[in-house]
Amino acid sequence: MRFKQALGCAAAVVRAGLGQRLPLVVSWRLLNRCNLRCDYCHIPMVPTEELRTPEILAVIDDLKAAGARYLHFTGGEVLLRNDIDVILGRAADLGVDHSVNSNGSFVPEKIALFRRGTRLNLSLDGDESVHDAARGPGTHRQVMAALEAAFTEKVKVALTAVLSSKNLQAIDWLFETAARYRAKISFQPARLERLGSSLPDPITPPPWEYRRVMERLIEEKRRGNPWLMNSITGLRHLAAFPKPRPIPCQAGKLYFRIEANGDLLACPNVPRPVTVYNIRQHGLAKALALTTCTGCHQCWCAGQVDFNYAAALDVGAVANMIRAH
Repeated sequence: MRFKQALGCAAAVVRAGLGQRLPLVVSWRLLNRCNLRCDYCHIPMVPTEELRTPEILAVIDDLKAAGARYLHFTGGEVLLRNDIDVILGRAADLGVDHSVNSNGSFVPEKIALFRRGTRLNLSLDGDESVHDAARGPGTHRQVMAALEAAFTEKVKVALTAVLSSKNLQAIDWLFETAARYRAKISFQPARLERLGSSLPDPITPPPWEYRRVMERLIEEKRRGNPWLMNSITGLRHLAAFPKPRPIPCQAGKLYFRIEANGDLLACPNVPRPVTVYNIRQHGLAKALALTTCTGCHQCWCAGQVDFNYAAALDVGAVANMIRAH
């Protein structure tokens, strides 16, 4: 993390402590559409309207002016948008640190998109048999081709492994692959409900086996594994899954979520509030001012967990975030 970025983040944390709402980190679901049907995700089955290109570009401009420093574009599969080059180009032009979550299917043919500093986050759950069991036949081959393309082009890439009933034995393989491609990797649990729904997740990990894996990851971090992205603080929090554990939540203070139709949420992982403000209808400034903090105590997303603790000035989480960037 560059000094100027760190200073700006620190100032935002102080201002948030004084009651200001600042979109320091914004996760933006650009679309629900996806070419895959992963076992733990229901999002592609939820049709929704999508913001048009000019609307997205205007919101990126407004977010930059409002103090946004990190934009995480997610989906669905982000690379399915025909205008993704324009969207990423605008973020790059404004100097906003940004990343794309992808299943890897279209990365090799669109690798040029990442040459202006866009960071690539790939989902990888294990070797071919493990990964394909959760995400569909042939998906492992696709994500490995994406990882190879990113490595060849020197694109900054990070991996996310969703720990489930299918891959708790895949930790060694995942670390070996991360080291081979010099990619940081983070771990988080498949949740109790499928993403984007209230339906039970069919691959939620057995708690006792999951906790054994988390203990292993905590030990790996203590030993200084250079590829493990999670902080020790974050791993300890995630190890409590599925039992709720209090967290210094930054949702609605420093962290916000934009849905594909323009709805602004404090956090996508809690029940929707009675009133939701839409940036298309109400404008970004009003939506930010009126979208309230949910105060959730069940945060199981690795990136959000580490951000929450870093913004609360947990020393280990702050140091880990600086090293990670």
